[in-house]
Amino acid sequence: MGRHDEVSAVVETLSGVGHARTLALTGVAGVGRTAVLKEAWGIATGDGAKVMRLAWESAEGEPGVPALVHALCQMLVGIRVGRLPVRITEIRRAELRTAGRDGDLTVLSTMSRMLADAAHYVPFALVIDDCERMPAPTASALGLMLRAFRPAGLPVVMAYGSEAPGHPGAELLAAADRVLDLVPLAEDDVPALVEQWLGRPAEPEVVQAVMRSLGPLEGNPQAILSVLGALVGDAGLLELDGRILLVSGQDALRLGGTVAEACRVACPGLPLEEEVLARTVVFAHLSGAAEFRLSDVQDISFQLMMLR
Repeated sequence: MGRHDEVSAVVETLSGVGHARTLALTGVAGVGRTAVLKEAWGIATGDGAKVMRLAWESAEGEPGVPALVHALCQMLVGIRVGRLPVRITEIRRAELRTAGRDGDLTVLSTMSRMLADAAHYVPFALVIDDCERMPAPTASALGLMLRAFRPAGLPVVMAYGSEAPGHPGAELLAAADRVLDLVPLAEDDVPALVEQWLGRPAEPEVVQAVMRSLGPLEGNPQAILSVLGALVGDAGLLELDGRILLVSGQDALRLGGTVAEACRVACPGLPLEEEVLARTVVFAHLSGAAEFRLSDVQDISFQLMMLR
């Protein structure tokens, strides 16, 4: 909802049209980076584009160039036509020749050439999600490759959480032709999101109550859906004549899910000490407004002990 222009920009990049060959999609936690990426991915592939995802999370090897080599080789395996064995062999040879020496640049250059070669035979776009969670050495290696040895003919879209500005993955933004920052939803877009999630129209006071409860998170899609989920779980909504009404006495709305999930929405990117304090605040709110799980208590207690 309310992301038509952003989705269109990502579709253009994935399809290899427009000016941005490398696009960075940024925004705070819960603002909808992955949702925009998935929507654009579906549209682009429906139009005939081939889109590949860099599965850096499952990469083997030490963080940095070795992990990036493994992730890219695994991705190239998914391109089953062209000179697949030659490409992977070239990358592995470069890695072996430079083992134990300052040869990272050679490996990065070779990977870039092989990616460009693959994109020449089978045009495809590369998607990299959750870059803010990527190990710092791997993010730095990827950023260097994209800046210094950009693969010719390969469109790249990266999703990066702007709540982690100190992460070395921020170097990835320097490789982008365009940085597209997702802002919170406009007030006019929220009723459509609420109606879509509930599956039927909601009275204006339902939307107003949800928005009023969010404070600085107003317009954050994940926070909005979290509050709606809590309302449903607390039986705080009533269906009457096909419309959704707010049950009286539901003024103190809350975020749904576990304490950890609520904290990720409300306080993204916090250092450990501050996150524990934030979780304690959220826990206190949940214990006063709704049921809570024993696992929530254990989780907070364990983290507090680790800080002592």
